Amino acid sequence: MTATANPRVSRSPRLRLTRALRGVATPAALLIAPMVLLAFMVFWPLLQQIWISLTDARLTNPGGGSFVGLENFEALMAGTALPQVLANTLAYTLGSTGLALVMGTLAALVVNTRFRGHGFVKGVLASPWAIPPVAAASIWLWMFSESRGIFNRIIEGAGGEPVAWLTSEPWAMVSVILVTAWQFAPLVMLVTLSALKSVPDEVAEASRVDGASAVATFTWVVWPHILPTFRLLGILLVIESLRRWDIIAVMTGGGPVMSTSTIVVAIQRQAFQYQEVGMGAAYAMIGITLAVIFALAYLMVERRAEKRNGR
Repeated sequence: MTATANPRVSRSPRLRLTRALRGVATPAALLIAPMVLLAFMVFWPLLQQIWISLTDARLTNPGGGSFVGLENFEALMAGTALPQVLANTLAYTLGSTGLALVMGTLAALVVNTRFRGHGFVKGVLASPWAIPPVAAASIWLWMFSESRGIFNRIIEGAGGEPVAWLTSEPWAMVSVILVTAWQFAPLVMLVTLSALKSVPDEVAEASRVDGASAVATFTWVVWPHILPTFRLLGILLVIESLRRWDIIAVMTGGGPVMSTSTIVVAIQRQAFQYQEVGMGAAYAMIGITLAVIFALAYLMVERRAEKRNGR
């Protein structure tokens, strides 16, 4: 019996090891392709970007710049353009994101109810998302025109003075924020509408039976259900706003007097207009840092929410 028991005892750890390796092999095999794709499409370009930001590369020879260390970042910190660019970026990002969330949520609440022409209204509200940003910016560029734009014609018809929407500092930023939010709002509407469908009908109905108003029902019953979706939409729109260039480029070009120059506009100006690729890469690294900060803030908020809900 001893002779027959020992092989079983000796094989037992080996069997456990084999089973453990089999359990690990399948997930590892499934992760190889995505990791390779990330390495070539994300990590390697990011490393190249970091290297270029530490060189004095120019557009005529982007790969032949000399190593200058942190001189590009020191020049940005010492200059006067970076603070304004960061302020513009935060104003544009937070303004367009906040306005899009409000507009999209209100639109979702409207189309969440059934009425005559519901499908038509839903299609009209969703249509800005399907318009290419450059085409949308061109349409709004005409509407904001100081001489023949529809907004100034309405103002003049009401007896007011025309507004220099795109050539005055306070209104240029407002204009590009409005157009960006107008394009983002349909996405918020469609995603929020899906979240509203997940709210149990019996819970909302019980709230209304108990005498709660529509505002109270939304605040205490509907809002907690859609809040996680709302937070996710917020971080997605923030990151999209940080990288949005086309609307600003078409409508204002970063002006007037750099009042709408964001990080991406500064990257384009430094790399292609001034041909300083190294300096443009330094701006890009600052933009990436901003995106990472916003993403980390989102993860912290999500973790606190999970702890509060006892997950």
